[in-house]
Amino acid sequence: MKKQTKIIILVILLLLIAAAAGGFAVWTIVGGIKKEYRTPNKFTDYVINEEYDKAYDMFRDDHKKATTKEAFEEELKEYGLNKKCEANPNKINIHSENGSTKKEIGGVIECKDDKKFDYTVTLDGGNKVIGFIVNRTQ
Repeated sequence: MKKQTKIIILVILLLLIAAAAGGFAVWTIVGGIKKEYRTPNKFTDYVINEEYDKAYDMFRDDHKKATTKEAFEEELKEYGLNKKCEANPNKINIHSENGSTKKEIGGVIECKDDKKFDYTVTLDGGNKVIGFIVNRTQ
């Protein structure tokens, strides 16, 4: 084989290796992002499916002491979030404060009766819910 042919084959192999490494990096990043959405998605699914006990159980203990299950359920029912709604997460923010990591995952809840809400679920480093904000936008 000529030296020029060997160089071309080597360059092609290096490009294939680089493309595979880049594809793996993207796959890893996307997988990590999906994992970050998993817990808050479960929480919003419980809320929308009116499984208030399961949603409430995801709160951190100190937050459970501040709000009863009944008050949490009553407030959500007032908003009218139910099985006719769908949550669409569209943002994630991970930050550290005083050595503690917090994740905020937000998005839009759209309902078949034309109600629309912005929401944010805040998690502590242990993936316990420490905040849930819902604002009606329509």
